[in-house]
Amino acid sequence: MRVVIAGGGDLGESVARILKIQGVHVTIVDRSRKTCEKLAKRLDVDFVEGDVSDPLTLEEARIEEASAFLALTGDDSINTISSLIAKRYGVPRIIARIEDSSYARVCEANGVEVVSFVESASMMLEAILYHNKLIELTSLIEEEGLDIERIDYHGKTGELKIKHNDAYPIMVVRGGEVFLPNPGLKLKDGDRIFIIKRRKKLFYIPEL
Repeated sequence: MRVVIAGGGDLGESVARILKIQGVHVTIVDRSRKTCEKLAKRLDVDFVEGDVSDPLTLEEARIEEASAFLALTGDDSINTISSLIAKRYGVPRIIARIEDSSYARVCEANGVEVVSFVESASMMLEAILYHNKLIELTSLIEEEGLDIERIDYHGKTGELKIKHNDAYPIMVVRGGEVFLPNPGLKLKDGDRIFIIKRRKKLFYIPEL
């Protein structure tokens, strides 16, 4: 399976990590060379530097071979245009992050699935992780003995602690933003934490 992701921000990186765990071939397209170079050090995926709303850039990303296209930049117009281009190349599954209702109507009228990051980032992530909207995690869970879990954090600001080799945090959702669980990330009341873990309770948050 091949997936092309438009946008190398925190959201694009987080989704790419999930896809890689499932063994999906991922290509991230971003116009920023700095972003591509930064992600190249973190992720084992392909990168294309360029304008995702340019058909030639998408062709370089081998869009015609993609099983899915995810438009996850922070620009509604770019996400809409790139999604429509992907549609013309025959990509069977297209999901776009759209906040403006006008763009959303255009996308939906053309068979593009829309997720609103502002209204419900957690709903979009739950759809991906739990309801099989894009990523099939069943085989990973069954074969490797892993589970996907969401934990709602309530309390004072504190550190996210994981027992090494037992649990891996995928992302932290805070309001309308997604954060990668980098060292030093401080949890805040209301954060939603998504993790992959072994089938026993190994994830914990310090009592404060």
